[in-house]
Amino acid sequence: MMQFDRVTDIDRPDFRAAIAIYEEAFPANERVSIATFEKKVTDGTYQLFVGNRDDRVIFMAILCEPILEEFVLLGYLATHAEFRSQGIGAQFFSYALSLLQPRAQYLLLEVEDPQIGVDRDLRQRRVNFYRRLGAKQLKNVRYILPLSNRGEPMEMILMLAPEYPGNRITGERFKQLITELYTKIYQRRSSDPLLRSIWQNMGAFVELV
Repeated sequence: MMQFDRVTDIDRPDFRAAIAIYEEAFPANERVSIATFEKKVTDGTYQLFVGNRDDRVIFMAILCEPILEEFVLLGYLATHAEFRSQGIGAQFFSYALSLLQPRAQYLLLEVEDPQIGVDRDLRQRRVNFYRRLGAKQLKNVRYILPLSNRGEPMEMILMLAPEYPGNRITGERFKQLITELYTKIYQRRSSDPLLRSIWQNMGAFVELV
């Protein structure tokens, strides 16, 4: 049976086990340095969760500090290679929503756009995975993931779970969300041209579909 726990002490063996899964699951250009990872866990910017089965860490996930109080970014989610396709990610997703629900918060997801790039079938499966768990996509939003010096910016889609009231966000609220995401999570300036390109043609509302 899976047991999910938050890890705040970087000297714990659970932390090192989570780092090993993290480094195996994500390419170098999508990872922060281990020193940065440690700092963010220590100061609470990253909430690190691990999944244990039979006293072995086989899963890790990061929830970032809240944005505008109501949005919580799912930063990373990975299962040990030996235990994938067993529904562990879906279990954690439900667990995370159970943590956020009492605080009226929503899980924000950055997902690779299945309409562009390579591995489109894999990307579509990821989108379908989140849809099955109740997430909806922010319609007609061209979101650019800023990777700083770790590679070229990536075009993504944004998703939210659970269902947002009215299935739409005002354009102004969306602008605030994206600005906070860029400046708070990715340490980019509010004048960043990538940021401005996201909302330049924004209407009064952003629909969730």
